Amino acid sequence: MRGLLIITISFLSNLMGDLFFIKTYPQFPDIKLMYSTSDGSICVCDGSNLAKLNPEDGSIITAKTYGVPISGSPTNDGGYIAKGTIYSGGYISSAVIIKLNSDLDVIWAKELPMDLSTDIEILQTMDDGYIIGSSTANTGLLVFIKLTSEGDIEWAKKISLPILDYVTSLTETNDGYIATTYHNSAIIKLDFSGNVVWCKDVSGYHHLPAGQKTSDGGYILGGYIFMDMYNMDGLVTKLNSNFEVEWARRIPIENDYILEVKQTLDGGYLAVGYSGPYTIPAIYYGMLVVKLDQNGEMVWARKFDIPYNDMANSITETNNAYLIGGNSAQGGVLIKTTKNGDISPDCPWYTISPALYSQDITLSSLSYNVENVNISTSPYSISVSPFYVDVYDLCSSLGEDDDTFYSPKRDSIFSNIRIKSFTFINDKISLKLLGYKDGKIKIGLYNISGNEIISKRLEFKNCIEIKDKKIEKLSKGTYFLKIYVDEKEIGKVKIIK
Repeated sequence: MRGLLIITISFLSNLMGDLFFIKTYPQFPDIKLMYSTSDGSICVCDGSNLAKLNPEDGSIITAKTYGVPISGSPTNDGGYIAKGTIYSGGYISSAVIIKLNSDLDVIWAKELPMDLSTDIEILQTMDDGYIIGSSTANTGLLVFIKLTSEGDIEWAKKISLPILDYVTSLTETNDGYIATTYHNSAIIKLDFSGNVVWCKDVSGYHHLPAGQKTSDGGYILGGYIFMDMYNMDGLVTKLNSNFEVEWARRIPIENDYILEVKQTLDGGYLAVGYSGPYTIPAIYYGMLVVKLDQNGEMVWARKFDIPYNDMANSITETNNAYLIGGNSAQGGVLIKTTKNGDISPDCPWYTISPALYSQDITLSSLSYNVENVNISTSPYSISVSPFYVDVYDLCSSLGEDDDTFYSPKRDSIFSNIRIKSFTFINDKISLKLLGYKDGKIKIGLYNISGNEIISKRLEFKNCIEIKDKKIEKLSKGTYFLKIYVDEKEIGKVKIIK
């Protein structure tokens, strides 16, 4: 079973100036960000684990594991409301709703006796209760459940659409709730009692699963549009307060998908997802980050790109930075960049210049059926224990070594690799490296006379381990571990045994 991580970053007073960085968390396949306005913390989730991080550098302060796959959203008391999935015999049997305090300890947990899919949206409502949007795992019916502040059920509804579906986003408005779905490309408006006010779909070969309300009472949507059987373009669409299309922008780079889009403090929008060539299977794509102004025009665009697959799925904003969560071949990724999208020049973070095209989008009414559901919650026991998390620098932090930072062009060649640290124990040498290299590097171990003892050609990673019986059998003396990029020595470590 895939583990789930929730990471909380509490923003402390900054005495050293801001650092902007790219960190990887190899134990966790993905990083999803949630911003808490009460204490300025960031919660990162993917798996059954929770951790607090230092906002200055992304380092771990504390971590815990909870035994069930969970994710959630922040609450106005500085804590979090989370949902978990309970399995029985390899199948989903029920869900569990978990209230956490600001220290990530469990306040209460309630079991919900429904086979809700793992795609569950949950958030705190203006009355201090909670709203859940999901679907049944076996039948694909949409499910909406309103809870009190103590996790008891106020009402529950099942909604059937023409195609089996699941909820991809959920937002509270001044007069109810807005949900988006994936397969039907539906936008559903509910009142505070769970009654459907209207249900619309995006006509054509479009999917707009990412959604968020905007400051003008409208809505911003993100997803993709199929151009043909083998190609899709990213798509960002702005709706006005009457939920009519204000503008829509198509982003054609390669095969592109917007997984999250949010309004920024300057009134514009930040959209993230992935972009890469069409292949079967999909084996190479990179994180895509696009900044648009309030009219949907391009401000800047970046791509995070290391072999093999990288995907951005969540974003949040502080007063002076954007934080982007996602995944890569090296584990979950957390990126902190300036408002101009800049970061250290040794990071695999590239400037791109995609064209934007206006796209015709039509919303039309979609048929639906609603069913009331009579269920109740019951107490559930959650066990909590300590958990260890590794954190690696993928590259230098902005402000750490340099005063000038920029986002280089994608065709730049990076080989400015540096050794950050190493350990030498028994038959194993472990290296932590800063920088980035697309391809292989050579690592060699030499005696004091320059004779080669071990030579390895390895795919570049920021954490490399060399295990060889020859290391354990080394006699006492002085040795040198050297790193080569394109046959040039770029680093050396002296080892005394």
